[in-house]
Amino acid sequence: MPSDAEEQVFVSFRFGDDKGEAEARATKQALEARGISVFLSQAVGGDNISKMICDGIVGCKLAIIFANRTYGARTNHMFDTGRERDYILSKNKPFYLIRMIPFDESWAESETEVAFPLSVMQKLWLPGTPMPADLIDEIVSKLRSVKGASFAARAAGTSSAALAVPSAVSPAQPAIAESLGATLSPDELAAECFRLMDFGSPEQAVLELLSMEQTVNVNWREHTHGTTLLCKAAEIGHKSVAEVLLTKGADVNKRNKYGFNAHHFAMKHKQHTMVEFLVKKGITKQSAAVASFGSIIVPRALW
Repeated sequence: MPSDAEEQVFVSFRFGDDKGEAEARATKQALEARGISVFLSQAVGGDNISKMICDGIVGCKLAIIFANRTYGARTNHMFDTGRERDYILSKNKPFYLIRMIPFDESWAESETEVAFPLSVMQKLWLPGTPMPADLIDEIVSKLRSVKGASFAARAAGTSSAALAVPSAVSPAQPAIAESLGATLSPDELAAECFRLMDFGSPEQAVLELLSMEQTVNVNWREHTHGTTLLCKAAEIGHKSVAEVLLTKGADVNKRNKYGFNAHHFAMKHKQHTMVEFLVKKGITKQSAAVASFGSIIVPRALW
């Protein structure tokens, strides 16, 4: 197994449940075949399992969550998936969520249900079915973007929790471009931008990708809800990103699968500066009128 801690992945999975263990182990094997170090707890007599799990989750760059029906259950006083889930979220650990129950069903644990609403990107993989063809590529791509975001934060002299940067793109930006630009398509670059915003990376990291010479599909939509890059930027208040997207041709009125555009997202999440910005940038009067009732008409399950 590779020992490069910079690429370490932690697999959060509930043992003792017969749904999903085979999928977790298959994913570990496939990632290790790509040269990525993966921690998946294996109970071996004499091992300090709690210490091994803590070291693995604290040191990882990316957590893969196999959320089967009982994921998050609190089963012992040492360490379980409930504590793993809480640590990942409290420390803003980048994670890749694999949903192992149908979208129209709920997790057994209410805390898990609240932690992972449908607005969080999640990959559907039901136990006993073939591995999704693009799963490993998506995990590798997300891991790569995590490392790129960390580098961008250091280059910009900001912490990974910082979200606001000046409108101008800083000159310290070829780093991610050099590592990603030559290998990703316009849709893949757009997906990288979305993932960076989805797990709270600095706005600077997204701007760096958008400033590359390679084309980014600025009207790309993620597959679960059809959310656009502009919608995501509006949701989290990334005004500089929104400016660049619109300059590159993003459709300010483009909607997701449920009919909501960037203005709805900004209204719902109380991004008032973004609301004013979008109106000035040409959102239609009809869209603006509907968006003003966003907190009423948007189903809670979608947020």
